[in-house]
Amino acid sequence: VALVFVGPEAPLCAGLADACAVAGIPCFGPSKRAAELESSKAFSKDFFARHGLPTATFRNFQKAEYEAACAYVREEYAAGRELVVKASGLAAGKGVLMPTSLD
Repeated sequence: VALVFVGPEAPLCAGLADACAVAGIPCFGPSKRAAELESSKAFSKDFFARHGLPTATFRNFQKAEYEAACAYVREEYAAGRELVVKASGLAAGKGVLMPTSLD
């Protein structure tokens, strides 16, 4: 193998580029740690905020914070703000909701 181009998000996030580097195989793709910007929306939003990078207003919630997340959605909806709800992990482009009501 002369060169590996890692493209799909799952192998990137699984660390294929790191494995290639360890095996001495030239590889074009980010490390597993760098790919976390793609694989975790929560990580990326926190990273942007921590480094002063522009990003939309956001809140991250864990599964155990379901009631707090619902309360936040109700408050934002009552204030007339539009929401975008994203799954934090890999979702093959299908992890985004743009609700138009509380239903």
